Order: sequence, then structure tokens, then C-alpha cells
Amino acid sequence: MTGMKSSRMQSKAIMSHVSAAQAQRLAYKDMNYGIYISCTLAMYGLIVLIAMLVPDIGTIIDFVCAYSVSCMAFFIPSVFYTRAIKKFGVDVKGPGVKTNLTIACIFIPLGILNFTLSITSALLSITGVTSSD
Repeated sequence: MTGMKSSRMQSKAIMSHVSAAQAQRLAYKDMNYGIYISCTLAMYGLIVLIAMLVPDIGTIIDFVCAYSVSCMAFFIPSVFYTRAIKKFGVDVKGPGVKTNLTIACIFIPLGILNFTLSITSALLSITGVTSSD
């Protein structure tokens, strides 16, 4: 329970440097609308193309799982934390901040390792070197 309390205190310390208007700003409103539409259509086209070319959905699920697990567990938290530290000007020598920053930096190579192993497993399954049966 003390870990959660400490985490809340750190979050409040980070957010104390930000105005309420800046914290409530929505990111999609700052995005260029043309880029948003073109990226959405490109992703939709890629999905349709993959659906036409790949006969087994299990292959797609393997790749999606490899990407999403690595991003959600390793990359996103570490990148968000390091960017929040820089954006909000938090003192790196503050209590617990340096330790959390070190952990965030360790998570990036762990995420790369996890992603590499997952993609390798999916590719070996596709090529038939290993069977998932």
C-alpha cells in the first residue's frame, strides 16, 4: 500500500508544475487534420490488404500480440515517464524520481528483447520451423 501512496505523491508532484488548462488539453485537437485522415485511410487500406493476402488469422494475431505486449508493458510506460519528467521539469534528483527513471531506461532494452523474441517465434511458426500444434 505504501508503494501506491508514494506513486500518487509523485504524480501530484509532477502535476503541480502544470496549469489545469495545459493538463486538460486534448492531444487530438493539436493534430493536423489532413495527416490524421491520411494515416487513418492508410491503416485501413493496410488492414484490407492483409485480410486479402493472409489465409490464417492466427499469424496476424501472433504479430499483433508481439507488438502490443511489448508496447504496453515496456515501451509506452518508460517513454511516457521520461517525457513527463522532461516536459514538466521535475527535478531528477527528487525522491524516487531517479530510481523510476533508471527503471524506465531498463525497460526499453527489455522491451526490445521481448519484441525480438516474440516476432522470431511468430516468424518461425509461419515458416514451419516450429509448429504451434
